Amino acid sequence: KLPGAWTVIDGQKVTMYGSRFIDDRNSVDGKEVMIAGLSRPAVVNDNGMYIFGNDDKKILVAQLQFEDGKMINASKWGSTDDVVKLELTEEELIMEGKLKVIHNIYSYSCLLIVTSLIVTSCDISPYGNPF
Repeated sequence: KLPGAWTVIDGQKVTMYGSRFIDDRNSVDGKEVMIAGLSRPAVVNDNGMYIFGNDDKKILVAQLQFEDGKMINASKWGSTDDVVKLELTEEELIMEGKLKVIHNIYSYSCLLIVTSLIVTSCDISPYGNPF
């Protein structure tokens, strides 16, 4: 994907991708979204996000990317239907804790192996190579 234009919507920097010019003056129905600097609100519907120029010509944006890297379809802006709170059972919470311990041990073991390889191959210790 090529870098898209960006703007600020609801205080968030948003990069827009997959935009195309819509060559008609038909009205667009949907949820209005205020974008700083525009004289008219954008409109979000199942097709995406329509952004209007001062001449009433419009572009249709397909995807939006947030600063944290998360990308959504522009048609989902402001919807909460893709947000689901995961609730774990007590058994799943116990399993989650065990998996975190295993992950931490594995990560630490990998760090020790890499450190050992670096020290043995570089011999950077002023006291000699302990390996």
